[in-house]
Amino acid sequence: MKRYIGSRTEDGCQVTVMEDERPPRPLALRLEIRNHSATGFEWGYGGSGPAQLALALAMDVLGDADRAQRVYQTLKFKLVGRLPNHAWELSEDQLSSAIKSIERGQNRER
Repeated sequence: MKRYIGSRTEDGCQVTVMEDERPPRPLALRLEIRNHSATGFEWGYGGSGPAQLALALAMDVLGDADRAQRVYQTLKFKLVGRLPNHAWELSEDQLSSAIKSIERGQNRER
């Protein structure tokens, strides 16, 4: 199972993906899908840096660019915008649950 760890450093906000039996890796920005913030990730509010983080997290969990694009803005407001300022950790299960909840809500609206 993956864990996502966000921290603030002198170089800015960093998100590391920890996965069983694999070396830690930085979370990819996913600018090729949508470029909200070429300067990197942010969290704790509803701006462009948090949008980039929400998209990257959704894409890493789902592996599906279409689904990730449908949910990331809501994920930004419901989860990423509420993360603690200094550091945080989320599990793949927490993100999957949040995404499924968003998708259920979108399906009800149709």
